[in-house]
Amino acid sequence: MIKLNEAIADFLVDTKFLLNKSISDTTIKQAVGLFGYDELKFVEVESLISMLEELYNTPQTEYDDYHQTEYDFQRKLEIAHENYMDLLLISKVAFKDDANAQQALGLNQNRKISYSGWCSQALDFCNQLIRKPEFKAKMEAYGQNAEKVEAVKDSILNVQSYFQLNEEGRTEAQHAIQIRDEILDLLIEWVRDYKKTIKNVFIDQPEMLEQLGLLEESLVKVLSM
Repeated sequence: MIKLNEAIADFLVDTKFLLNKSISDTTIKQAVGLFGYDELKFVEVESLISMLEELYNTPQTEYDDYHQTEYDFQRKLEIAHENYMDLLLISKVAFKDDANAQQALGLNQNRKISYSGWCSQALDFCNQLIRKPEFKAKMEAYGQNAEKVEAVKDSILNVQSYFQLNEEGRTEAQHAIQIRDEILDLLIEWVRDYKKTIKNVFIDQPEMLEQLGLLEESLVKVLSM
């Protein structure tokens, strides 16, 4: 299991300790029960803790998957681009004296550097080579048959699929983080309110606050006033 962030892990350890002591000690349980902290309240906060622990690991898992997909995407992009450029260079040689072919294939265009522009330009180039019989015949004379052109096109389409998968992975990871943070905020608020109640209930019983690990917090607050 992925380790929790250290600060959150410490917070959860302290919170669990506080809750376990509150539930197991009859005196504390009865005292806080008068302020609305009954069995149901403790079940609710235990559910928040369980959800937080589960959700905290989800974003890391999602991001691990996302980064692996990103790596695969970049590798496939490099290979597809190399194959595309090889085919483009051969086409420029094959059609060096054919202005119409150069126009149709966009051989004299500047190569797009954006991802979407690259995909559009590369696919259009491959499709033109595949559709025109005279282009196919010319390329075959240079050792580039229809199967090789189709293979280049397929590698570009494969890159597109991975790009979409990459975007979905990023969205899922971000969604998991948003849910986790919302649960964390709810838990922090619950614990903050509960600690205030405990300190008010046992304001004249420092030994009880010490048992709950809250005496030092109370002293710090007093000394800072």
